Amino acid sequence: MKLGAFAALRVGIMLLPEGAKFWMPWVILLTLVNVVYGAFIASVQNDFKYVIGFSSVSHMGLVAMGFAALNRDGFLGAGVQMFSHGVMTALFFAVVRHGLRPAHTRDIPRLGGFRR
Repeated sequence: MKLGAFAALRVGIMLLPEGAKFWMPWVILLTLVNVVYGAFIASVQNDFKYVIGFSSVSHMGLVAMGFAALNRDGFLGAGVQMFSHGVMTALFFAVVRHGLRPAHTRDIPRLGGFRR
């Protein structure tokens, strides 16, 4: 996902700046939908790996929103978000793999649910 976001930055924005300015209102609208919808879908999953996967898609919408700002601060924020997202996603998958090994399940209801 990070490679695709970087390609969008280099090709879609740096190579075609006028097109990026023209399409950015639509990009902002679609990233808002992506962030909210991805978070909602992640919240209704029963498998921890799916929760991480859908929340990952939602977080990459924040990267696209940083690009949509079309300024230095937005690009810097998108870069920081890509780095932190890469680190945290790897750690989340490691916790699911090694932390839940004694339970022999990734099923959230069988583990007691999110509230407990």
